[in-house]
Amino acid sequence: MSRRYRLQYSNEARDALRKMSSPRRRRFEAAVAEIAVDPYAHGQALGGNRDRRQATLAGAITVYWVSTGVLTVSVVTVIHSD
Repeated sequence: MSRRYRLQYSNEARDALRKMSSPRRRRFEAAVAEIAVDPYAHGQALGGNRDRRQATLAGAITVYWVSTGVLTVSVVTVIHSD
């Protein structure tokens, strides 16, 4: 059985999403939905910490934390050029 992780965003990440163009935001949200299914299959670990990860989603550099105990992916930073 597949477990889907809950998604949450920091205020900083939400602000960045609001500034994205609509087409990019749709692509970004689709990519984040894939991460919610299997967060370790995407990106790379940062600083030797398996749960702190970075991935490029829809052309945006994205940093997220994985909390396996509560099945949550926390998107903390989104950097894009829209």
